[in-house]
Amino acid sequence: NGQYDVTSEVKTWMGVLSGITAGHNRPQLCVEAFYGPAAGGECFPTERQMYDGMWSCVINGADAFGLWATGQEDSGGPLCDGTQATASQLYGFVSDTTGALAQLEPVLVMPDTPGSLASHAQADSTVGWKAKTGPDGTIYIFAANYTGSPVSDTFNLAGPAQTVYAYADNPDNSNRLVCSNCSSFTDSFNYFATHVYQISGGTSGGTS
Repeated sequence: NGQYDVTSEVKTWMGVLSGITAGHNRPQLCVEAFYGPAAGGECFPTERQMYDGMWSCVINGADAFGLWATGQEDSGGPLCDGTQATASQLYGFVSDTTGALAQLEPVLVMPDTPGSLASHAQADSTVGWKAKTGPDGTIYIFAANYTGSPVSDTFNLAGPAQTVYAYADNPDNSNRLVCSNCSSFTDSFNYFATHVYQISGGTSGGTS
């Protein structure tokens, strides 16, 4: 709208993050830019939408993240679900989502283990996914609905699991139990939504 040079800001952060990712074989940058009403946008994302954007970037190979807001981030404003948030709540959203990402850092730096998932019902173009195995043997499947409509998907694991939890998936950011002693499970995705499945006791596939 002529009041804020977003292009200049992007160049600045690209320079900073290029330094952070120096030495990576395939550094990829994920940027979540949040535009409040004063910057010509319509709403700020909800915390769940921030999670969805972040995990979608992980599935697509991002290994660096940049988040910033323009507009009314210092005074709060409307969220994209029609509710309102104060400035402290908005920054709380960022703290929660980046904190969840940081907790999984030991997992995210591990190689992909696609063989941990035998198959799933939806096409990869509808529900995209990535599997990793943490240092303690816990399997994580990151899954995202790439469509603008709600979908369900059934995931068939490479081996039986003791428990499957959806990581930080409840409204209070606690883990949601999906199933126990199971070899497959079905879950629902809202439009463009994501889930991170934390699988204990499963069979890890080969790395890629």
